[in-house]
Amino acid sequence: TSDIDSQIIALDMLPIEPIPGVKILSYDFMKEGAEDLIRNEVNIPLDVILSDISPSLSGHSNTDHLRIIAIAEAAYSLSIQLLGPNGVFVTKVFQGGTEKKLLDDIKENFSIVKHVKPPASRKESSELYLVAMGYNKI
Repeated sequence: TSDIDSQIIALDMLPIEPIPGVKILSYDFMKEGAEDLIRNEVNIPLDVILSDISPSLSGHSNTDHLRIIAIAEAAYSLSIQLLGPNGVFVTKVFQGGTEKKLLDDIKENFSIVKHVKPPASRKESSELYLVAMGYNKI
């Protein structure tokens, strides 16, 4: 057994096969009530929030960029409500960067902020992850 008492939840609007040790919630993160649903299922504060959400892609890069930024903003808003001190927030974005206001807000609240392209991501894919560590919860 582990000395670490951890909880892992997965939230997705599509069905997910059971994963040992993971509580799976079926809900659309972008709908009202997602924060309350999460609050009812885990002990707050959280250590890590990882958003791997991607919008349905239209093929129009500007539209897709706006959609992914809206999701990243919603995930960030949730993270500052639920993360504890030194928490970590990770969210998917597309190349072209994160919107300046969002990035500035994140940099103001986290001590380390980086964009990362994981090795598992296809070379031709425009996905990146914004990784923010060291939440400075006031």
